[in-house]
Amino acid sequence: MTEHEHRFVPLDGAFNFRDLGGLPTRDGGTTRAGVMFRSDALHHLVPSDVEVLIDLGMRTVIDLRSSVELDRTGRGPLEDTDMQWVHAPLSHGDAASGRVLPPALAEGDLGRHYVDSLAERTETLAEVIEHLATRENLPAVFHCTAGKDRTGMVAALVLSLVGVADDVIVHDYTLTDDRMVFVMERIRASGDFPEPVTPMLERVGRAEAASMETFLAAVRATHGDAQGWARDAGLTDATVAALRGVLVSH
Repeated sequence: MTEHEHRFVPLDGAFNFRDLGGLPTRDGGTTRAGVMFRSDALHHLVPSDVEVLIDLGMRTVIDLRSSVELDRTGRGPLEDTDMQWVHAPLSHGDAASGRVLPPALAEGDLGRHYVDSLAERTETLAEVIEHLATRENLPAVFHCTAGKDRTGMVAALVLSLVGVADDVIVHDYTLTDDRMVFVMERIRASGDFPEPVTPMLERVGRAEAASMETFLAAVRATHGDAQGWARDAGLTDATVAALRGVLVSH
């Protein structure tokens, strides 16, 4: 078991479900365990997995997938629980829907794709931060399909806003890399993505440090820092303070 392996929650129907707790902040704090989680898709969960999430006290599921993905797979067994479900799509769709893939994604340039998505999805990202900063919504899990790209962007913004250093955020992002082989096998076996999309998945199937480093550098270059991004996105200082309050202990 690696030093961070304990942050992963073992589930049969998801491979990349992990806690954002236990990370150091620049001012000597630590992110609280059991408050926010990031994950790959949750529609393959089995009954025992659902019980695990219930035991974690999960109150909110934030689904970052497109409507196309959601229509294809459904929400899965969590739909039958009392958990609040929030649809916050961070992409329009995919090639199978007849839409053209974003250029950076089509070229396999994940870092540039994240930067482009930050600008294009500002309102949705701000809504997600608002949800996560609200104590009554927690514990919460946010997820996309692989738990890497859209989920990685949200995790990076959240962690940066509460004072986690870039190198720690990048390391958290790269933890997904070892899980991608299992995620990709499930995608191929399940038919969650039809054939026209799978070649693209091969090009963007890694979670490499450079991709997240590019994203974080762009946030700083464009907005000064994550707090600057939040203000530019219309979030109040009180919301950012509330996010820190729920996620960080000193």
